[in-house]
Amino acid sequence: MAPPPLHVLTEAPDKTERMMAATCDHCGTDVSSQPQHCRHRYDHIDLPPIRPIVTRVELYGGRCRGCGKRYRAEAPVGMAPGTPFGPGIRSLLAYLHHSHHVGFERLSRIAHELFGLVISQGAIANAFRVTAHPVGIWQRDQATANLPSTRSRMTRRADCPDSRAVPVTER
Repeated sequence: MAPPPLHVLTEAPDKTERMMAATCDHCGTDVSSQPQHCRHRYDHIDLPPIRPIVTRVELYGGRCRGCGKRYRAEAPVGMAPGTPFGPGIRSLLAYLHHSHHVGFERLSRIAHELFGLVISQGAIANAFRVTAHPVGIWQRDQATANLPSTRSRMTRRADCPDSRAVPVTER
């Protein structure tokens, strides 16, 4: 009896590669014209290349013939001048920085190695200034932010100096 497969095959793969043998592995005879049957099937799973989508924004304008003052078109929603990085990049950098404690130097290197983006540490800091709430999941109503149930601190148990920090709710 054959052992069970290590990985259950995907029901609907995105792509199927059917490879036919050209020659016999043992003697080198041409087998390309002979009938062939599937002898081995497996899924190869990978991520597509991750690359940023760069949108060049050109704001046109001129001088008004009515009043003589200059005018300019409005920027597209979510693409205002300032930091060139959109919310997807900003939130990923903020998530890595705040949740995984990745420093600015390493964030810069990760952006280059994963996405091909050259981002200086200063540009990352500026992107964080634009992001009011780094990941967006910590947004709270200001009215409930100071309630006792939302204020907590970490403390060590006095009776056990080697214990891990234990959350304690202030009352």
